[in-house]
Amino acid sequence: MNTSYRKDIDGLRAIAVLSVVLFHAFPAIVRGGFIGVDVFFVISGFLISSIIIHQIADNRFRWSTFYIKRINRIFPALIVVLLSALIAGYFLLLSEEYKNLNKHILGSTFFLNNILLWKESGYFDVSSELKPLLHLWSLGIEEQFYLIWPVFLYIIWNKRFKPLSAIAWVICLSFLINILRINHHGVSTFYLPISRFWELALGGGLACLQMNGNKMDHPAAANVLSAVSMFALLLGIICFDNRLQYPGWAALLPTLCTGVLLCTPDAWINRRILSLSALTFVGLISYPLYLWHWELLSFARIILSGEVSGALTMGLVAASFILAWLTWRYIERPIRFSQKGKHHAALSAQVLTVSLLIVGGAGLFIYTHDGLDGRALVQSQQRLTNDINDFQDYRKQAASCEASAKDKKALTWCFQTRSGVPTSALWGDSHADHLFPGMLKNDAKTNWLLVGETGCAPLLNVQSYWVGSPDRCVKANETALRLILNNPAIDTVVLASLGPFYVSKTGYAVQHLGEHSPDHFVLQSGSDPKQARPEVFYNGLNKTVQALQKAGKRVVLFQDIPELPFMPDRCIHRPLAPGGDCTLAKNDVIARQQEYVELLGKLSRNQPGVRVFKPLKFLCDRKQCDLIRDKHLLYRDSHHLSIAGSQYLDEKFLAWMRSA
Repeated sequence: MNTSYRKDIDGLRAIAVLSVVLFHAFPAIVRGGFIGVDVFFVISGFLISSIIIHQIADNRFRWSTFYIKRINRIFPALIVVLLSALIAGYFLLLSEEYKNLNKHILGSTFFLNNILLWKESGYFDVSSELKPLLHLWSLGIEEQFYLIWPVFLYIIWNKRFKPLSAIAWVICLSFLINILRINHHGVSTFYLPISRFWELALGGGLACLQMNGNKMDHPAAANVLSAVSMFALLLGIICFDNRLQYPGWAALLPTLCTGVLLCTPDAWINRRILSLSALTFVGLISYPLYLWHWELLSFARIILSGEVSGALTMGLVAASFILAWLTWRYIERPIRFSQKGKHHAALSAQVLTVSLLIVGGAGLFIYTHDGLDGRALVQSQQRLTNDINDFQDYRKQAASCEASAKDKKALTWCFQTRSGVPTSALWGDSHADHLFPGMLKNDAKTNWLLVGETGCAPLLNVQSYWVGSPDRCVKANETALRLILNNPAIDTVVLASLGPFYVSKTGYAVQHLGEHSPDHFVLQSGSDPKQARPEVFYNGLNKTVQALQKAGKRVVLFQDIPELPFMPDRCIHRPLAPGGDCTLAKNDVIARQQEYVELLGKLSRNQPGVRVFKPLKFLCDRKQCDLIRDKHLLYRDSHHLSIAGSQYLDEKFLAWMRSA
């Protein structure tokens, strides 16, 4: 079997890494660049499997040699990138950010970052752009695969199985799991190895085919297949976008196209395009380039609160190329290819393993010590960072609601300001939850009940869910209504939600752009699936109001607070960052909320007795809305109040209620 160097494979690596880099740098232009990772998976499976199969067939395979080479290939650049993140984070990140970064440094040390990201994903997850090591999920998939794959190949070759059939079973089973889970478990399907192994195994299957002497013997057919595959791959890079349920069926395009290109080394595309010197050079540095580019872009977005100019983005991409070349030239090459490096390969692997464990140990230490919150940067900003990070502390003061275990399981929130019989209720999604700390602080006379489910506005008979996830809202809202109606002492019910998000087709808060935009969220009437979002919202809220009023409850609609097109941490000065504007134009808020506010007004006019509390006059002056009052941040992210914000706004709300 021929395992000689192929320039066209490095060219294909270049296509893969450039698509990923450009997608991360300019996602609105290179919308499908994320499929470059799938190209990497197939190439990796092909190359590594070719080496393993060749050595097993010649009885030369040694476990120690395989993993020594794997360590010397993967660890050097990874250690440098993780160490740079650890050092940069010390000087640039706040305590909670630095703690989370070091959790991912620890996870990356053991190639488990994909598992961490799966566990973290959800409504309250930090925006993915603010995770400097997010991209290492794919490295986790690869290394988990290579813990199992050599053993699998060794067994099927030495136990006289039919290797190609065995590999085909792995591909089919993993792909089937991917297809079966993608609709309702999209996040886990994306991150977990079991639904990704088929991509690497596909490369392994192609290596097995070549081992058996199967190759493309018809030049004309090879040229056509290669050209069509390259065109289709580039089309996917340009036309795919993050609205796809991915990987799913869509991942067949990049994987099969890559497979064809790997099997046509003598085709014109492979010889004349993929073997161009510029592409092969990028292919050679593709691994460190992949590691560096996202870390630079993510740190820039953290420092500048997501507002990175096109010019700076291009500069960061250029810097990642320079760092990638330096890493390849002065770190990777000496370890892997110099005579001294080859002679001391085992020693290098040992030193690299210890070094990676030391970096991981540092990550563990920093994570368990709260992101080294004694640093000067942290101390100077502690009050404001506490406003962002300490919201969940209110639950230590709250009492659990008096409900069955089954009912509590259906709800994210079921709390009371104190034990005993509740006399008022707060019902809604996380925008009801963020009002609760203010009730704890400001209303000692009333026993408030908080009920609701994440992502569920208080809309009866309305399904609300992220694409790829099941609906929990219909059941949650039925449970919330029953708990309120079963408490006759409750005379007032306040309904609150992230209304403009549910009504609109576009995101405004920075956390609701991209994969968390309304485009990825379903709001659907249980009786008429064709209703438009505003109509669904109005009718669902109207049913809720009617059900409460029928039971003799007084209903108050808490109009939503302004959403922010930036994260509030830009109000906190960071090293390297210019002073950020910590205000929001009032006219922008009015324009964003116009349709939603009109719906609330219509409902209050049609349902006598329903009152609407309008927080805008307490958060904004005539021209702008300020995020800081009395030296505290009012927001903890781009659309949730902090504890300080909750206490300030609820004080105004309770005074408004008493004045009625």
